[in-house]
Amino acid sequence: MNLISVNIHLTRACNYRCKFCFAHFNDEKGVLSFDDWKFIIDQLFLHGTEKITFVGGEPLLYHDIEKLLKFTHEKGITTCIVTNGSLIREKFLYDNNQNLDWIGFSIDSSNENTERLLGRKMYNSNIHAHINYILGLIPLIKQLGIRIKINTVITKLNWKESMQSLMKELNPDRWKVFQVLHIFGENDAFLKEYSVNEKEFNHFINNHKNLNPIKETNCDMRGSYIMIDNKGRFFDNTKGYLRRSRPIIEVGMKNAFKEISFSSVKMKKREGIYDWKSH
Repeated sequence: MNLISVNIHLTRACNYRCKFCFAHFNDEKGVLSFDDWKFIIDQLFLHGTEKITFVGGEPLLYHDIEKLLKFTHEKGITTCIVTNGSLIREKFLYDNNQNLDWIGFSIDSSNENTERLLGRKMYNSNIHAHINYILGLIPLIKQLGIRIKINTVITKLNWKESMQSLMKELNPDRWKVFQVLHIFGENDAFLKEYSVNEKEFNHFINNHKNLNPIKETNCDMRGSYIMIDNKGRFFDNTKGYLRRSRPIIEVGMKNAFKEISFSSVKMKKREGIYDWKSH
């Protein structure tokens, strides 16, 4: 069992309402304590974890995110957060740059109106300019030596779009482009109207080949991530819905991991193993 790279979904809370999101955990409430996560991260370290990506919901809504970044980084584990960016302030970047190796931003379009249609806006607000706010953060992030990843989800609203100009301006270290993924019980309504087939997805990829996007089709994504939910349980999406293990704290890392499906071959195929330490 080699748990080299793990995504931890700290909370289901989010200040955005992205319509295609698969991480609502609609039947779940609450979060684990800092001490519980310390125990789980200690166990991950003992099982070979080299990188932890803190996601949500919105990970910056987890009250002890800064303490978790410090604890994780001090164990020699590469740290990453995937965020909508709206809660990042300069103070957070200055306070945490020694403990934060990567920031992943979710940007699906160069058009603010498209972003709003997708739900990338403050809940019940049309004021926040998602793209421009992130663009304003980029210079300081790069100055502090934090690496940047952009995640883009392709739907019916953006598959014909060119993001050439925006991506050249952002100039991330890594750009991942996903075919919007249907997870039963999580994003059913949106997918009926806005899913794209592989031909449409590849149209977007081919139009951005010069920027070397790392593409992930629905097939690539299923069963190729090691994920832990806000209750400290492994979960997978292999069968098209979220299936969870028993809590790691109760049954142990090995027993919990046996209860879900994961393919290291698929992780490597989607380029999930890369040089995340070097600058």
